[in-house]
Amino acid sequence: MRMVLAVGLILSIPSILSAQEWREELRADLVVLRDGKMVIEEYSIERINLPGYAPAEYQVKLYMEAPQDGTISRDFFVGFSAYYGITILQTMLAEGYEVSAAAFLAAYESEDLDAPIGTPDLEVSFFMTGEGFQMEIRNTITNETIRSTETWEPDP
Repeated sequence: MRMVLAVGLILSIPSILSAQEWREELRADLVVLRDGKMVIEEYSIERINLPGYAPAEYQVKLYMEAPQDGTISRDFFVGFSAYYGITILQTMLAEGYEVSAAAFLAAYESEDLDAPIGTPDLEVSFFMTGEGFQMEIRNTITNETIRSTETWEPDP
């Protein structure tokens, strides 16, 4: 009986540790206040393994900033960052593949990193103000940068 309990305890250690890691993750602040700005900075490895295509792996830095002065609410900042950060990244990575969105998402995997491993391959940044936002995508391998600026006002 003691052996069964010991084996059960040993087998449950990974799930206990995983639960503790999730508790820490749930308590961690997503938004950091730095130099009068709200900032979200995350790193990940994005993997794509589609049949008929060479496997691809990219290290990505996602950076978002907005003024802390109340021009943009913290809730809006987090929601905008989460939605657009993921949508833009997945759309950008999917562009080179001629497959359905469902097939791409089934072959797509993302792994969060605590810190970058060297230089990220892609840097996706959003800079928000009371007037609008600018999105910047930088490919550090080719040193190409694409920028798009939008106002909060709807297009006429």
